[in-house]
Amino acid sequence: MAADWQAIRAEYEQGASQASLARCYGISQQAISKRAKREEWMHGKAVVSPLQPTTPMLVPTSVESIANLGIAGLGRHLATELPLRDHMLLSQSLTQYVKAKQLAPQEEEEQEDGLFIPLGRISPETRLEIRRLLARDAEEREQVG
Repeated sequence: MAADWQAIRAEYEQGASQASLARCYGISQQAISKRAKREEWMHGKAVVSPLQPTTPMLVPTSVESIANLGIAGLGRHLATELPLRDHMLLSQSLTQYVKAKQLAPQEEEEQEDGLFIPLGRISPETRLEIRRLLARDAEEREQVG
């Protein structure tokens, strides 16, 4: 399987170390070093050549989509053999993305008639009364229909 040199270069120019890229992509650090020198990669300073068209990146608008993007990116690194410290940092980052995803505002689903009752936010007595009214309504519909 050929290495994804475009992705490796992009991460290298964003500041990733040759050693971490070698572990992540399963190639030698020496191969990355030789290619970076030959093609004059700029470490930590992404440079866009005027000959290479840039692709606009769609910026996620919701917390959940940002968290999903982060989880996907970090998940790729967890499959590689990393030092314990790096695994700890990745785990902590994943934890933060998962928290963001869980705490993100959820779009409330609408029922057929447009009524949505968040039962978790009301008292048990009110829930019981709602259930009683729904049962009575169902009985009335059954008698009419």
